[in-house]
Amino acid sequence: TVSDGAAAVARYTEAMASGRPFRVVVIDLTVPGGMGGKQAMEELLKVDVNVRAIVSSGYSSDPVLANHHAHGFRGVVAKPYRIADLARVMRTVIEQE
Repeated sequence: TVSDGAAAVARYTEAMASGRPFRVVVIDLTVPGGMGGKQAMEELLKVDVNVRAIVSSGYSSDPVLANHHAHGFRGVVAKPYRIADLARVMRTVIEQE
């Protein structure tokens, strides 16, 4: 767990360099005072074009959620969500080729 998108990109980059990449990343779209999910995803795609990321937000009308694939995300979970909802989306994203 990290505090914002910049920290997520740094942690993801470290994991890639160590040979133990993350299988999936969950990114919040809006991070007050920090890098949000849209910009973080742009940076993650520079590190790994195959990054498997899920976007999450409480702002269900945000255009990124409506068209998450166009921004590189492989899945979406709208807040508030149940653990079962997150698990279902994570399974789907992890199983993608």
